[in-house]
Amino acid sequence: MMRVGIDLGGSHIGIGVVNKEGKIVQKIEKRLMGEEKKDIKGNVEPYIIQIVNELFETYKIERIGMAVPRNNLWW
Repeated sequence: MMRVGIDLGGSHIGIGVVNKEGKIVQKIEKRLMGEEKKDIKGNVEPYIIQIVNELFETYKIERIGMAVPRNNLWW
């Protein structure tokens, strides 16, 4: 069973897959540029959904956690 962590920052998305021993088995990173930052729901949400769906096809996912900046909640 794997766990997925999503770090959603102001200009960066980091997604990691971690095994039960705490070892990172896959990392995916994306920098958010101009227009992507302006339309978070239209650009970032579909990207995260796509990546997570792909991870479900590859790994047996047990949990997903997400961290977002407290002062920059987008939705």
